[in-house]
Amino acid sequence: MALDAAINGAADALVTFNRQDFGQVPARFGIALLSAREALRRLSP
Repeated sequence: MALDAAINGAADALVTFNRQDFGQVPARFGIALLSAREALRRLSP
């Protein structure tokens, strides 16, 4: 459901602790798969 919402919402990234559950599928839709740490690093100046 999270991936469906990200695709339909035209998200740039999906933040999750379960990267292995998504595999390479998000990349097919142009969605970056990030850990919480990576997402926070992208947000900080």
